[in-house]
Amino acid sequence: PGRMTAPRRDVILLSTADWDHPFWTNKQHVARSLAELGHRVLYIESLGLRAPRLEAQDLSRILRRLRRGLRPPRRVAPGLWVWSPLLIPAPRSRLQQRLNRGVFRFLLTFWRRWLGLRADLFWTYNPLTGQLLDFERLAFRQLVYHCVDDLTAQPCMPAELIAAEEERLCRRADRVFVTSLELLR
Repeated sequence: PGRMTAPRRDVILLSTADWDHPFWTNKQHVARSLAELGHRVLYIESLGLRAPRLEAQDLSRILRRLRRGLRPPRRVAPGLWVWSPLLIPAPRSRLQQRLNRGVFRFLLTFWRRWLGLRADLFWTYNPLTGQLLDFERLAFRQLVYHCVDDLTAQPCMPAELIAAEEERLCRRADRVFVTSLELLR
């Protein structure tokens, strides 16, 4: 009686991890926790920050993504769906980036409407989010960046691009979370 509850929100969560990865990180846990709190969540699997290599692990992941990318988002829990968009991983040319942006925006709008999700909150772990969303015409009410790793320090990553895009994302985000003081600096 008289107890106030937080408004339920629809959350689009852009991860840098695939949902079914055997070792869950905070990305999957945050998505599940938000859904358990009554929010509706569309979890978008990793889009690939680095170019794929001709290794068994990358080739297996590409085949899995091709299979899943041709299907609608799958429900994995009440109020929680997982989507595996088919995009060019680690696009470098302007043409590839424009193609990815157009495909991503079109499909995100389509699936969001198909699931009946409002444009309440876009929660991202991906520092390259600005290559997919037009920050000047962002359709979401709020943008959250959750920085959990220094991706520029990881091997094979486009460090300069990530650093520049991450700075732009931090300036645009309504909220920025970090997991350590080092990341805050």
